Amino acid sequence: MSATEEQNGLPSELQQELERSLYDRADRIHPDDERLVDERLEKKIQSLLSGSAVVSQKLRVLIQRVQLLYSLLKDPDFSLRWTTKALILAALVYFINPFDMVPDVLPLIGYVDDAFVIGLVINSLNEEIRRYAEFRGIPLEVAA
Repeated sequence: MSATEEQNGLPSELQQELERSLYDRADRIHPDDERLVDERLEKKIQSLLSGSAVVSQKLRVLIQRVQLLYSLLKDPDFSLRWTTKALILAALVYFINPFDMVPDVLPLIGYVDDAFVIGLVINSLNEEIRRYAEFRGIPLEVAA
């Protein structure tokens, strides 16, 4: 098992497939995808938070990252290139889909792939996110 696999629990083949799928989806983003995210994201987050009495630290970090990406996407005062918006939308569409590569209904592991996809986008947009965090006064540890 590689260090990356140990870190996120996903086999490298699945990581590669998730990355390929994310960029393919970003290439095919449609305006309806943004409406879908607008309609379903908050409900998905609330269901995660209310799904258990104790929300793990990893799940909290995932939710914070999702909320950060959504804020970045929707902020009318912060300009983003279309390719950046498309990548964020692709990741958020993946997150709200309960039947993705590792279905969210699987206990303990259902969100490992979602965390990987969101983390991939966070890493890819690191400079953009830092700029946004400074612009909005968000602590960098939240944005990291």
